[in-house]
Amino acid sequence: MASQALSAVPITCAYIALSSLLIVCNKHLMAPGMFPHPTALTAFHMASTGSMLLGLYAWDPTFFPMMKKAGAQFQVALFYVLPSGLFFAMAMYFSNKALEYNSIAFVQFCKEGNVAVVFLLSCVAGLQAITWQKLLAVSVILTGCFLCTWGELEFSEIGFAFQMVAQFSDSSKNIVMEMLLGSTGLKLDVLTYLAFQAPCSLVWLLAWLKVQWTPAIIPAFTAHWHLLFANALVAFLVNFTAAIAIKKLSAMGFVFVGVAKDLVIFFASSAVFQSPISSQQLLAFPVIVLGLCIWAW
Repeated sequence: MASQALSAVPITCAYIALSSLLIVCNKHLMAPGMFPHPTALTAFHMASTGSMLLGLYAWDPTFFPMMKKAGAQFQVALFYVLPSGLFFAMAMYFSNKALEYNSIAFVQFCKEGNVAVVFLLSCVAGLQAITWQKLLAVSVILTGCFLCTWGELEFSEIGFAFQMVAQFSDSSKNIVMEMLLGSTGLKLDVLTYLAFQAPCSLVWLLAWLKVQWTPAIIPAFTAHWHLLFANALVAFLVNFTAAIAIKKLSAMGFVFVGVAKDLVIFFASSAVFQSPISSQQLLAFPVIVLGLCIWAW
């Protein structure tokens, strides 16, 4: 178990770096005058991911060792991946939407609540067992999360609501992903899973994009296409490293990696975007770290 966790260190470090970069890039792209269209942005991410995977599969199918198995059990795979695609699409859309109203620092602190959501969903799915130590750790981390929420200097109720929907969707997606990649599911490899997930997510996003379509999307895309393509590449790498991390660590282990990532982004964004930080939010930092130590002890 220790060797498995140790082998996941490089990929989790890569995920933290790439995810931090993606969030900063998304915040920049969502600014007025850039590409403030979260549904179109997320759909472009998924379309780009699907295209990259299709090209990779055409070049060398051996990168997808479980593709034949998934094709033979297509209905079973679709049963898992279709809701996973919906959860992923919702998580990406609402997290991008939340950035229109909230600071990056506030969003990252809110994400610590994923610990409780993933823990409860993992217990329901039979992936985690309830212990007093785990309940204490989750409670301490949630306390830190609430301290941050109450201490937000630029609080937006609608932005907070968007963020909560995004977090529940993301946690549900991670649970389904663990089941598909792990011993309880089809044991898919990461690229095969992403090859199924990307089009399933894109279908939901395109349906929503049709409702939200505005002519302003086209000129915004042509003006910033180079940034959007670079952003889509980073999004693909984030999804790839996240899937590997979940396969190695489980959804619960991955959410703790997310806590470390969120703390890094919290301080980085406050420096880059000059986001105001309250004394209450600074107090929340050691509280969350204490919760992590209780879980790992």
